[in-house]
Amino acid sequence: MINYDCFRQKMVRALRRKPSNITPRMKGVSHGIKKPKIKTTKTKVASALVSTTASVPSSTAASALSSKRVVLSSIVNYIPPKRQTRARTIDMNENQSEDDNDDDEKDGNYESESEDESKIKKKKPKQQEKVNIEHAELSEFEKLRLKNIQKMQSMMSGILESKTKLFSASKKSAASKRGLLTNPKPKEVLPPRKSSRLSGGMVAEISRYAPEPVEEKEILTLPLKTLELQDTLKNGDDESELKSAREFLENISFNLKSESDIARMNGSEEKEKGDYEARFEKMTINEERVVKIVPDRIFSMAIHPSSHKVLVSAGAKWGGVGLWDVADTSSKEHGVHSFTPHTRPVNCMSWDRYNSNQLVTTSYDGTTRVLDTEKMQHRLVYGDKDFIEGGGYMTAHSQIDAFTYLVAKGGSGCVGLVDTRTGFDKTVQEYRIFNPRTSPKCIDVHPVQSNIFMSANAKAGCFIYDTRNQGKKGLMDPICELTGHTKSVSSALFSPITGNKVLTISYDDKLRLFDTSKFEAQLRGKETRHNNQTGRWLTPFKARWHPGNDDLVFTGSMGRPREMEAWQAGSTLSRIFSFTGEHLQSICSIIDFHPTLDVLVGGNSSGRVHAFIS
Repeated sequence: MINYDCFRQKMVRALRRKPSNITPRMKGVSHGIKKPKIKTTKTKVASALVSTTASVPSSTAASALSSKRVVLSSIVNYIPPKRQTRARTIDMNENQSEDDNDDDEKDGNYESESEDESKIKKKKPKQQEKVNIEHAELSEFEKLRLKNIQKMQSMMSGILESKTKLFSASKKSAASKRGLLTNPKPKEVLPPRKSSRLSGGMVAEISRYAPEPVEEKEILTLPLKTLELQDTLKNGDDESELKSAREFLENISFNLKSESDIARMNGSEEKEKGDYEARFEKMTINEERVVKIVPDRIFSMAIHPSSHKVLVSAGAKWGGVGLWDVADTSSKEHGVHSFTPHTRPVNCMSWDRYNSNQLVTTSYDGTTRVLDTEKMQHRLVYGDKDFIEGGGYMTAHSQIDAFTYLVAKGGSGCVGLVDTRTGFDKTVQEYRIFNPRTSPKCIDVHPVQSNIFMSANAKAGCFIYDTRNQGKKGLMDPICELTGHTKSVSSALFSPITGNKVLTISYDDKLRLFDTSKFEAQLRGKETRHNNQTGRWLTPFKARWHPGNDDLVFTGSMGRPREMEAWQAGSTLSRIFSFTGEHLQSICSIIDFHPTLDVLVGGNSSGRVHAFIS
């Protein structure tokens, strides 16, 4: 390719040379010619110079001088004509398109555009952004650059699309407003900030915001006697609220089954098994099935076994006991009523297997009570004044028959036998199973052999005892030790029909399944990895057997999206189903399953219950 600027400069230097036939008088002519200051575009200057010099005669000095003047003037004043170049258009949206229908460039004929034509070309529609390139061919560098641009555009569009999907998927639905109303927290008012520049350059004295200290909740002591309904309602003096609670309990008592039906349901009759996975897929959750039952964190739950009415109960952190009629979706309370028969966490609750109108609750306040929906009162089952004043507390209970219970007494290492026919202030018999500084965290009676019970502690110990073996030195000897756990065991339960299996949950992130068809000195179960690190603000996980099946277990989960899990308990544990839904947005630590209906409920740390119903 010809470098026209370089060629022009060479031509100027050549013409400035002194010709042999030029007199000294003519020297000032070349000196007076100034170099051009305009930069000409890349045009065919060579052809213009050749055509100009060809017409100049060179016989004489005058003719040479005139020739030199003409050539220099033509170089200085030369304005190249506008040429019509072939335009290669690149569509930034469609990557690259070519226009190869210009024949003038092949022939080397260029014509200047008129002003009208240039104006017309400027008025192109803005449908596509185009870039004109003067070169006839794209270089390899330009092709690579355009390819990289296209690649980056596709990558950025993919990133934006994935972000949109992520934010739309992670968008949480608002917390349910059904059931009990949440007490709004007072907004923190901070002092206004002031500028020292506007105040004249003087820095004001710094005043730190010191919020008022929050007083710890005063733990009241309820009298060790039977409490009436108005004594446990939040607004018991309100006649309308008291009337609504009475009507609610009357409706429950009327719809619940008789005592004989409940005993038959929990005894010989077993739920037809069928294909559980197909049945679980039909169980769904919606907005009406998420309700706030109690004002605080849920520590325990139980579903009433009646098939006429789905009734869910929950125990809260500060002694609250809530009832929820799931079918009631239109009333003002959405089928929810809450009572406060305790002052500390209600850690264990169960419906009486021999009286369908009674809900048994055990609390850390050292008492075990029964909510009688027919008599509308909270009757005291056990409450030892000396034990409570000595710092003792209750952790769990397990029913043996219609009148007797085993209760776990925290802070003493003992399990007490309570008989409601002899009074509530003393235990009939006590079994010391641990050292005084080791508390039993849970307790469960064997479903077939009522003299066998199991208990676990916070030191990774889990043992099976026989009430007929008292021991020699006051400390009972276990008939079987369930080994394998390395941290606190939060839940240990016999399978509900035969008791031939035991499921345990521990903070060592393990689920363990034990075969207890034969009791041996030590049994080591089959372990399954499971994240049990609920932390400080969540209730520890507690497993729940299906009430009518020895092969089906339910647990909470820390996974995302939030879920509740169903496990097949064969020789080992295997997860068979995960209950998820748009309205399940929190971790449900405490769960329960209905014995005859396909109903699964889970409670979270804000007092809300989530129900999956077929």
